[in-house]
Amino acid sequence: MIIDAHQHVWDLDRSPYRWLGPHVPQWNRTFTFDELAPHLRRNGVDATVLVQSDDDRDTDLTPSTTSPCCRGISSTCRRCPSGTRGCAW
Repeated sequence: MIIDAHQHVWDLDRSPYRWLGPHVPQWNRTFTFDELAPHLRRNGVDATVLVQSDDDRDTDLTPSTTSPCCRGISSTCRRCPSGTRGCAW
């Protein structure tokens, strides 16, 4: 099994992203797992891990976990049980 350990998707209707804007028109739009999935299949990737950005750390990521290609989430969070800033699911 091949797993892409670092993948971002975003929904501009759910969260603003400071790094997006007119200066990057090719990325200044919603990008979902539905759009990503054919690229993963074509390259023999079986699954991926969603890496949450600082811009969406207050966004509910549950919709992302319903994608069959999303096998985990790596997130920065304000408070983790261990006291660290990184969390994984």
